[in-house]
Amino acid sequence: MNLPKLKIAGGVWDSSRDAIIKGAKLTLYGEDGLDASTESDDYGDFRFQGLNSGNYTLEVTADGYETVIIESIQLKKDSLKIVDIPMMRTKINRPD
Repeated sequence: MNLPKLKIAGGVWDSSRDAIIKGAKLTLYGEDGLDASTESDDYGDFRFQGLNSGNYTLEVTADGYETVIIESIQLKKDSLKIVDIPMMRTKINRPD
């Protein structure tokens, strides 16, 4: 029996300017020990393919932005999970 592989896809953008973030690093951690990484493309889009059913955690980092961690992303049979990720700029404390 050939089980279908599942996908997680979406986009990464700057929440304060509603602009895309290209080159954001996305790391996916699965409960089965799977670790996979990718980067957002020129349009801010990303995709993880060939995944198994289960729960996943997604960590997103980009220069100048706060790290985003999304937990409990559930994939079930025949699913494509869309995850859009707004990122907030890192606050810079300037000396007086």
